[in-house]
Amino acid sequence: MELQILSNRSLKDWQISAIKKVAPQANIVWPGKAESIERFLSETDVFLNIIGGKNITPEMWPQAQRLKWIHVGAAGVDDVLFRELVESPVVVTNCKGIHASTISEHVFAMMLAFARGLFKFQRDRQARKWDREGVSELGGKTLGILGLGGIGKEIARRGKCFGMKVIGMKRDTTKPVEFVDELITPDRLLQALPNMDYVVLSVPLTAETHGLIGQAQLAAMKPTAYLINVARGKVVDEAALIQALKNGTIAGAALDVFENEPLPENSELWDMQNVIFTPHVAGTFSANIERITEIFVENLRRFLNDEPMINVVNKKLGY
Repeated sequence: MELQILSNRSLKDWQISAIKKVAPQANIVWPGKAESIERFLSETDVFLNIIGGKNITPEMWPQAQRLKWIHVGAAGVDDVLFRELVESPVVVTNCKGIHASTISEHVFAMMLAFARGLFKFQRDRQARKWDREGVSELGGKTLGILGLGGIGKEIARRGKCFGMKVIGMKRDTTKPVEFVDELITPDRLLQALPNMDYVVLSVPLTAETHGLIGQAQLAAMKPTAYLINVARGKVVDEAALIQALKNGTIAGAALDVFENEPLPENSELWDMQNVIFTPHVAGTFSANIERITEIFVENLRRFLNDEPMINVVNKKLGY
């Protein structure tokens, strides 16, 4: 079977060997730094979309006549999907599940930094100031998790380890979720927000979650509450968040994702004392590329043998 695999980034020798082990007939290609993936698209059967690389665009789509499958090296697929792809028979798979541990660790690093006053004490240190105020604990606090996929469930598990009450939001609340004390549907979010001390966003970016947290939701939160976003920047109305942080509507925010990335140099978030942020690295870990390759190779084996693939995305739902 003739097979061309197009990667949007260069592959290492061990990755090529792993792919060739299950598909020795594969022609594996990728664009150079100054090239477009468009050059290879008309002959491509499988597209390996590794985060940080180039994407297929709607403008390129007419050339993708042979394309049968796209594998995305992340859980989120919002920056990959577009109307023509959604309406096509092309299968999309992702790497959901591989980032649950590292992202949940990142969330708790951020929460503990606020609870234990770490960033305040670092500022005090630089100012030669000895001030013991500003320390609290996570135990006994209420953790709200908006989105209970693999990442949200792992955050819930760790929250219970810290002795927190966990409220989780998901569309279907008919079945209990382990480590979640209370389940709410999106239409009950405004009523539940005043009960949460930490609000963690772990939803996929879809039409329903775009702008999920705006002025009304921020106003409903406790003035002592913190917002933590490890989902996508556009889940939050960033202008409304900045205003809420200025006004003391909420106590602070920890952000790994933003409406525009890299964060523009003129963003007010850079200088806000009640904000912790990281440059979209919550899902980064040392074995990241190994796990992405492992899932891709297993799915490639299934693809070639007409077996059901793992992590197939519902393109219409967006996850």
